[in-house]
Amino acid sequence: MCAARVLSDFVDRVTIIERDAYPSAYDFRPGVPQARHVHNLLARGLREFEGFFPGFERRMRERGAVAVESGWDVVTLWPHGWSRRAHTGLWQLYASRALIEATVLGLCRNLHNVTFLERTEVTALRAAGETQRYCTGVDVLRRDNGKTRTLEADLVVDASGTHSRAAEWLRQLDLELPEDEVIDGYSGYSSRWFTLGSQHAWPPEWWWKVLFLRLATPERPYFIAFFPIENQRWLLSYIGVNKAYPPTREDEFTAAPTRLASPVVHEMVQRMEPISPVYPSRATRNRWRHYERWRTPLGRFVAIADAACSYNPRFARA
Repeated sequence: MCAARVLSDFVDRVTIIERDAYPSAYDFRPGVPQARHVHNLLARGLREFEGFFPGFERRMRERGAVAVESGWDVVTLWPHGWSRRAHTGLWQLYASRALIEATVLGLCRNLHNVTFLERTEVTALRAAGETQRYCTGVDVLRRDNGKTRTLEADLVVDASGTHSRAAEWLRQLDLELPEDEVIDGYSGYSSRWFTLGSQHAWPPEWWWKVLFLRLATPERPYFIAFFPIENQRWLLSYIGVNKAYPPTREDEFTAAPTRLASPVVHEMVQRMEPISPVYPSRATRNRWRHYERWRTPLGRFVAIADAACSYNPRFARA
């Protein structure tokens, strides 16, 4: 949707082809499995969204996103000890992926030259040219009725994520594929959502809004992200690395806080009520499709974001 927003300034018409259907409420789409795990909108991301879609931050706050000042509202346990509290002036928004996506969607739908084709998937690229081949459009399949058709386009942007089928489409055109590099750290997530009842007040010394444990040992094997989102809900994610996968069963997830590097997570959970099952994920490998050094590029075709380079979202910025 951000790509569509940028392109809308330069072209007559932008069509977003979406395999799933966008939910009517703040809910999850099947194509975004990581959405139930740790998500927060960093200061730079917030700035970019606001630049693309003026009014984004106001809408997010009105819908319950939690404003957090890095350094002042966040406490982190590092191998060298707890972080020191200090003002940074860097503001983030903590919210569910579903709320972030729904807010962007609402603003994107207001663009007069952007249209959506939902429950539609690309099955092939169309191309022309001899020595210098270029993309002329895509073949699409309507998932509701099984009908197919060709959409002509002056530019095709692959923003279909880490499971992009671009390699299959390019093989159909007998084109050499870009180099594909994969690094797997064998990490995994387990997450659960909680609610905090008003009767369970925090102790006065608990000044933080967000807590991270970035210290893991063989005896205490999990990193932790624990933070508030809209509607008085909290999200707790266990993060394991090097095949030290976090628990997936409810009883194991409940017992795990007693094995962490600090007892404060367990103490926080005791004041909350779980409102979801345990959501596991091990889809965290890092993959770089090297379009930047593709020897036989297809003109008028561009891959962006996870379709070009996908990575473990929690650790990539390190």
